[in-house]
Amino acid sequence: MLHALSLEYVIFVLAMIVLTCLRLRTVFEWTAVCGIVIAKVDLLLKFQSVAFSRVVVQVIYALLLVNAIASRFVKISSSYLILNSFSLFCCLIHKIENAILVPLVILQARLIHVTANCRPWWATGVMLNSLFLASFFYQGNSNSITTIDIAMGYTGLSNYNEYIVGLMTYLGTFSSPILVMLTLASAQSKTLWPVTPRLDGMTLKNFMRIHFIRLAFANFVFCIVVVVMRQHLFVWSVFVPKIMYQAAFTLLSVLMCAVLISFIWLAQVGTKSCKIKT
Repeated sequence: MLHALSLEYVIFVLAMIVLTCLRLRTVFEWTAVCGIVIAKVDLLLKFQSVAFSRVVVQVIYALLLVNAIASRFVKISSSYLILNSFSLFCCLIHKIENAILVPLVILQARLIHVTANCRPWWATGVMLNSLFLASFFYQGNSNSITTIDIAMGYTGLSNYNEYIVGLMTYLGTFSSPILVMLTLASAQSKTLWPVTPRLDGMTLKNFMRIHFIRLAFANFVFCIVVVVMRQHLFVWSVFVPKIMYQAAFTLLSVLMCAVLISFIWLAQVGTKSCKIKT
């Protein structure tokens, strides 16, 4: 039993402590953290049955869902709670050794954001875009389909459902870029990070501008390469998987930028309503 308490589990506990000290503020989040630790310890040491772990994970899913929509009941912004819920969701479905990446990605995005005044606007956009792309490979992903961890999609499930498994696998695979986007969205709130609304809006707009220019150029180049190399021996093992990853990145970018724009709009509406009341 003592031998099973490996270095990965120590790193996992450290990640949960850092995440709890930095982000978590509601009773749902603290309860979910306890449940995640119980589920991971049970998976590592085999204290209980598989059914027990499955029930614990399903309860954690329910807590995180309630926490994500609890902004009306607690005086915390919805973007902040969504980021916290998704962070804990990542710690739950990822491997134990990858849990430390969750607080590290959040801290990197926040560090780039709060120091945006110290550099030109285009430099901040390039740094955020680089973090968005590099964080995908932090988890051990690559341009090969074989590196996708399919086990993430089955966490806590008792029956196979292709839609749920596909959605959870997609979210788990691209969880680090999603964390970067959600961290920028939560920066609209002054709950924990007091930054000016003007800096938030400019940083996000510059990031989205540079990101979509780079994305459009990359998609154009890869499509030309696939057409030119369509008779290549490794077209189905090298080029087609890269196009599939690009399509998934494009879909993720469109959805997450829509979320960012909505949070910017909500922050501006909230600021105007507060000025009107005062």
